[in-house]
Amino acid sequence: MHNQYLTSLQLMRDKMESFEEKRRADPTLTLNDLLMDAFAPKEYLRSGEVDEDRVLAGLIDMVSLGITTMTSEQSLWMRKFKAEGLIPAESMEPSASIFDGSGQTIDEALKTADRGEVVDETEKVVEILDVDLDEPDLLAEMEFFDPVTTFRAIKLTGDSEAHVKKVPRSEGMEDAALKLGWSRKGPAIAYRAQLPPQKEERFPPSLMSLVSSTVGQDLATVDMPITLSEPISLLQRNCEDLEYSEILDRAAETGDPHTRLALAAIFAISHYAASDERFDKPFTSFTGETYEMINEHQGQGFRVVIESLQKAPAHVAFHAESLGIGVEWKYYYSLELKQAFYGKSMELASKGSLHIEFPKYGDHITYNLPTTCVHNIVFGKMWVENYGDLEFTNHATGDRCLFTLQKSGWKTSKSDVGNVRGVIMDSKKVLKGEIGGNWKQEMHYKRAGKPPMEVWKTKPRAPQSATHGYQLSHFALQLNNEVPKQERQRVAPTDSRFRSDIRAYEVGDFKKADQLRTKLREKNDMITGTYTPRWFKKYRDPTTKEHMYAFTNQYWSHKNTQDWRGSPSLF
Repeated sequence: MHNQYLTSLQLMRDKMESFEEKRRADPTLTLNDLLMDAFAPKEYLRSGEVDEDRVLAGLIDMVSLGITTMTSEQSLWMRKFKAEGLIPAESMEPSASIFDGSGQTIDEALKTADRGEVVDETEKVVEILDVDLDEPDLLAEMEFFDPVTTFRAIKLTGDSEAHVKKVPRSEGMEDAALKLGWSRKGPAIAYRAQLPPQKEERFPPSLMSLVSSTVGQDLATVDMPITLSEPISLLQRNCEDLEYSEILDRAAETGDPHTRLALAAIFAISHYAASDERFDKPFTSFTGETYEMINEHQGQGFRVVIESLQKAPAHVAFHAESLGIGVEWKYYYSLELKQAFYGKSMELASKGSLHIEFPKYGDHITYNLPTTCVHNIVFGKMWVENYGDLEFTNHATGDRCLFTLQKSGWKTSKSDVGNVRGVIMDSKKVLKGEIGGNWKQEMHYKRAGKPPMEVWKTKPRAPQSATHGYQLSHFALQLNNEVPKQERQRVAPTDSRFRSDIRAYEVGDFKKADQLRTKLREKNDMITGTYTPRWFKKYRDPTTKEHMYAFTNQYWSHKNTQDWRGSPSLF
């Protein structure tokens, strides 16, 4: 049924795409004429007795059928996963769309709000609703947008062990994949609810012995004890940016430019939710290492390729794009990453701009990352802080979003750590909206003079028993899921999932993992000369004037042909 409905939708799209051409050929045609010609039953057209209401009702029924089909199918799978213990009970709640207080969607709310309103352009003043973003009652009344309550199977794979469950592939993704130049030929999707059993318990060492030898250094150049690590690579940790990619899906479907900018900013803030109470270091990625991920479910999703351009200091090229039919966005960057230890704290900083594009609207949004700091490395309870100013600029419209992530001080209460406040301004510096919340919990946005409409909320982490204390989310649990044998030729041999040291570490064989890490590092250090990226090409971005690396899109064609010649031998 789901596949049949998708076929019907594609037929509707094809018919409606011809409307503009028909109007040019015959300007007297009305929209009603075009709709009747495209969708009215043929017997009505032949008789000349076309009932306009019947045509409209038919369209509504078709869309309603699709909604019923998809939500019913999703509900059945959600119940199956809950019964098998794959997902927590709270994930059984239906996925919320982005609503305002009246239950309208974004575009409906914007259309309703804009009708009959006049803005005094002479004064260039936009009234901002006087609402305290910290007011508990206000937050309690909001309808939260939780983009991850809908379970999305991830095409990461794993052997048929007890901790891996097989679920059917989603249907209807073939057209979107072919449009992007890649044909799906993979096996059933695998989702795992927990890490494999541990061979031994992990005991991280005291950091006192490291203080004198590592203060001020980039930790990528320091041989840190392996038990300070978590069982994923740096590239896989970067992939966690996409845990809440549904926010970009909604932004790509939103007609209002200021709301799109706000959602893009909230997506960027959502990255930091993974850092809360998470202190383990990812495995350093070797020069030439790669990571791919394809996440697809019910006609939506994304694919991403990440390549390590340099081991130390770490330099990463990242390119992600949507797979959803009719939903287009791109998210990409080239960042130099540095982790420095200062005795009591550790700072993580980056150099380079991040880019988000919505091709349908011509939007090109750029921003830079603030600083992340881990406090009390040696003594006391460790905690993570993200602080600094962020500026998001839509270079197509001139709109800007200005953010401040509050830095803690001696007067700062614990409840205020993580607070975020921001404003949306148009090209004339007129306020168009406000964003507020906390990167650990939720974010909300309200247009100028209107109640809050969209809010993002984090979901619970995976249970400690499932992650062996590594503080991973359900999404992060999938990142190092093993590639099945029948799929391995379709994944680059440089992929992080083929690293034997991380695989050994994941099962708690720490001594073997340390030996393998040393062996792989020595092999990588033998690579001399300047590394030429395999899947990215250096260029000067015309918008930011920065030198960065653009994705060549060749990875997916090589995946299709299983031709990995030219890839370095790393593992």
